[in-house]
Amino acid sequence: GAFLTDPVLFDPFEEGTVTACPRRAVHLAQLPALQGIIVSHRHLDHFDLPSLAALDRRVPVWCPDDPFLLYGLQRLGFSDVRRLASFVSQQIGGLRLLPTPSLNREVLEHGFVVQDHTGTMFNQVDTFLAADTVQYLQREVGQLDVHLAMYASQNFHLFESKREQTAAMHGINLHTACLLAAGCIVPAAAGFRFVDDLAWLNRHVFPISRGKFLYDLRQLNPALHAAEINPGDTRVVEPGH
Repeated sequence: GAFLTDPVLFDPFEEGTVTACPRRAVHLAQLPALQGIIVSHRHLDHFDLPSLAALDRRVPVWCPDDPFLLYGLQRLGFSDVRRLASFVSQQIGGLRLLPTPSLNREVLEHGFVVQDHTGTMFNQVDTFLAADTVQYLQREVGQLDVHLAMYASQNFHLFESKREQTAAMHGINLHTACLLAAGCIVPAAAGFRFVDDLAWLNRHVFPISRGKFLYDLRQLNPALHAAEINPGDTRVVEPGH
């Protein structure tokens, strides 16, 4: 079966302010039958109502125990909504889903491990990992084959006239990737940019590119394997390689 995580299917989104980066086109008719949808948290680049409204409401949805998410999914008509809890694994057919907590206290969000007989992947989404969460993952699931890593270090403090914290966030993201040391590290979150009259913000809000993240990661640990994956790409990662 196939799963969608935080589906954002149409551009632009967030009320027309941003678009996916890299650009892509989604052909809804070509989506495979879904076994489930996972929503990691309430931010609108992850919880996109128009995209969810285009999907089959009979498909099970997993999400954090957030009243905002639960209300929105109910109003959309999803009939099978299942609440995630940190470190409480769920078995979905032959797939294990293991939610992880985030240090972000402003929003309830989960990263998650998906694991089956072919391997283990961790989707960090936008979460910040405590050291004991990293240690738990290493004990509980062993070596990660793929880590979809947070890399963008968005400087949204710009809008609040606060001191820029990009360097610190970039360091945290690199440190997390080094600690997890997955077989393949993919810079994944967050891939969007402002458009039209707001495009001038991009150089300030998204100063860290995927290439910059991978370059710095190689300086820290040349032994780590990492790759950029664009929309539509397929990559096969063999466990242990």
